[in-house]
Amino acid sequence: MRCAVVLAAVPAILASAALPAAAGAMGLPRTFARTIVITGTRQHVRVARFQVATRTQGTRMRVTVRVTATSLAGSQPLLIGVGPCTGGSLTSPSCVPRASAVLKVGPQALSATRTFVVPRPAKRTDAVRVTLTVGRRVSVIPSRTSNVGGGGGTAEILLNGGTWRFRQGTLWGMVAAPPAGFTVDRVWFNSRRYEWGGVSDSGAAVTTSFGYQDAAPAWTFGNTMRPGMPYAFYRTPSRPIQDRRTAPRPFLYTAAVAAGRLFTVRLPLPAYAGR
Repeated sequence: MRCAVVLAAVPAILASAALPAAAGAMGLPRTFARTIVITGTRQHVRVARFQVATRTQGTRMRVTVRVTATSLAGSQPLLIGVGPCTGGSLTSPSCVPRASAVLKVGPQALSATRTFVVPRPAKRTDAVRVTLTVGRRVSVIPSRTSNVGGGGGTAEILLNGGTWRFRQGTLWGMVAAPPAGFTVDRVWFNSRRYEWGGVSDSGAAVTTSFGYQDAAPAWTFGNTMRPGMPYAFYRTPSRPIQDRRTAPRPFLYTAAVAAGRLFTVRLPLPAYAGR
């Protein structure tokens, strides 16, 4: 297993490398390639930042991972796993980790950046999955196809359907920086499934929005967080996730209160023939 090292920023790749040259000639995919950003506290770790940036490097790929996390149960090892997907399906690819690094998280927030060089994913799947799991051994990482989309661990990001090659060097994923008096424990985006959970000490009106980054939100929901009570948001709209896209397009999912934004999820949606 390759060890992680921290690397300096590398020169930008030409934008023309972001998409396969033959994409137009091949037609649009008729199976939606699930893209995923999920964090949670099931392993007693709260994740405030989980972002991934990729760059091609010949027959390999460079994957940079940024993590900010806090342990809710004393000191714990948090394992980053990077898996270029080599099999499975567009909805549940097989992404066995090819590189990993262990972070030591405790009651004080730890921020770390690690960069890995791994083989490029197989053309058939064309995806990479990055996970956070409490533990030290790679064997504990939930990497079976049935684990894709929230089946274990603390967090995962899946850049699917060739989206890892889109706008290379861009950080995709989740950042939660809630104002004082608010806590975000869980953020979930799994294609057309949106969930998040948190607590407001004093209560507040909260607005959850999502849609294309370069357009007005497709959906905006207003709700109320009750003082000191766990709040849970859950919606499953199919648009614009399953609309036609001739190329990958950045997508934005946020929640905010009057005092500021609670979290932001930003990721590229794959090209798709639509439903």
